[in-house]
Amino acid sequence: MTPSRIATAGVLLVLLYAAPFSLRAAEGPLTEKEKIEALITHIEGLKDATFVRNGRDYDAKAAATFLRGKWKAEAKHIATAPDFIAKAASVSSTSGQPYRIRFKDGREVPCGDYLTEALKKLEREDLKLPEEAEKPEEAGLEKAVATIRAYVDSFRGLDREAAKARLAGAELREEEWKEGGAGGWQWTATFAGYEVLVFFSGGEAVTTSFQVLSE
Repeated sequence: MTPSRIATAGVLLVLLYAAPFSLRAAEGPLTEKEKIEALITHIEGLKDATFVRNGRDYDAKAAATFLRGKWKAEAKHIATAPDFIAKAASVSSTSGQPYRIRFKDGREVPCGDYLTEALKKLEREDLKLPEEAEKPEEAGLEKAVATIRAYVDSFRGLDREAAKARLAGAELREEEWKEGGAGGWQWTATFAGYEVLVFFSGGEAVTTSFQVLSE
């Protein structure tokens, strides 16, 4: 491996461990679709980073929206998370230029390389919630509530399909809601120890809440 490749690998490791994945509760291995959604959500969470595509800069939310759209457009050719990285998240199909991620300190990495390392980390961790969130009694209620709150807040802006993928393992109930002139759908997802409520309007999650369940 050349010095430049070693340096790039080192940068990727530092950046990945400084930017943890969004969390979800899971039972069993993630599906390929869930892995792809997790990678896109991870990109969306890089708030101080810039996504460079065809010489133009985009913020993390715009980058995630673009990648999700390209995934859907190329769905026939994408069966796995590595397929997604190679066919939708590495190189522009119009210019042939690689996508890049620029971080706040000025460092840049190829998006494809970054997501390949991210996928390795994702498959090791399997995106499970930390133990303190799954078992509040073991880590203190205050810390557990803060962890669950961060998880619940991460649903805002997701469409129904993406939200459902991240609620795998929960008992899910759906019902219609109306208030004033507004309305949509409410999901109640029951996990061991807590419930998550997600309210949808116009096809995306607009507000969330949760409650810790008493035994």
